[in-house]
Amino acid sequence: MLKAIGSHKDITKTVAAIYLSIACFLLIFPSSKLVYSVRALFSYVLYPALNYGATSEFYLRNIPKNISNLLKTDQENRRLSALVENNTIFLNYAGTLIKENARLVKLLDLSPSFEWRGTWARIINKSPDNCYSSFFIDKGSDYGIKVNYTVIAAHGETVGLVGRIFEVYNNFSKVVLITDNRFSSVGVFGKEETESLIEGRGAELLKMSHITIKADIAKDMDVFTSRTSILFPQGISIGKVSKIYSKNMVMNFIEADLLPTISINVIKEVYIISRDLPKEMHDVKVLRK
Repeated sequence: MLKAIGSHKDITKTVAAIYLSIACFLLIFPSSKLVYSVRALFSYVLYPALNYGATSEFYLRNIPKNISNLLKTDQENRRLSALVENNTIFLNYAGTLIKENARLVKLLDLSPSFEWRGTWARIINKSPDNCYSSFFIDKGSDYGIKVNYTVIAAHGETVGLVGRIFEVYNNFSKVVLITDNRFSSVGVFGKEETESLIEGRGAELLKMSHITIKADIAKDMDVFTSRTSILFPQGISIGKVSKIYSKNMVMNFIEADLLPTISINVIKEVYIISRDLPKEMHDVKVLRK
């Protein structure tokens, strides 16, 4: 192994000596067009940046035209390649903006169909390790946002409950999500609008509990906010029943899993519903950053 390392060092020294010899030869050899050409080619290969811009005329002044054209052509190719790359990046960015604009226009078109007055807001902070708990939006008290205002979102043509305003600052607010452990509300399902307790579990699925054993409940049944809810307007879609469990022998109730109508992971904007809640429910001092 030591012999191999030694041989590699010898090769390196030999190559360096050859390059040094060539360099010295080119320096002392009479300045012919051939020498100028070789110098220019070596210079361009080893230090191409030296041949760019205004200095190119200095380095190419005494070499044959064909060599000069070759080097200039390479420079032009490099410049055009960089230009194409920049244009590609710009076109990709423009395409992204067009898609984003189309998506926002579609969302705004939904606004007149809402039976609730409110305002759109963009999500500005969502932590992956806290994605089922809360996020922040770019609207606060300066836009009339108040604590406990209802937050909904749209995905395609589907609109569903996302959560409620939990904290309000001047220019942004914190939204606690329906999947959070602190969330609970009354939901209704079926033709008879049977009520159940809806709770967040810190995961994708919600928990339905306190369902009477006589309730007509089935998988994929839609669940909505109840008219008896103080916090949320009636009729907002919460989710679909995904699994029904056996009767709780202790409480004599049925429990079920509920898949939220709107997946927290796909939304980028939310709609805050402005409501005339009891004064004590939103008369909270605005927090300041």
